[in-house]
Amino acid sequence: MRIREQLEIASADDLDQRADAAAAIRELEQQYERGEIETHAYFLKKRALVRML
Repeated sequence: MRIREQLEIASADDLDQRADAAAAIRELEQQYERGEIETHAYFLKKRALVRML
């Protein structure tokens, strides 16, 4: 597979998606601090959200 060069700046959709993922991470961390979510589930969800960034 060849790597393609990308010359355009991230679109507004990409920025919105990143902002949504960051907000979801903050909410997830709050849930974990309140004890509403188990440790294993927290790390699985956080890993998925971090990959979205």
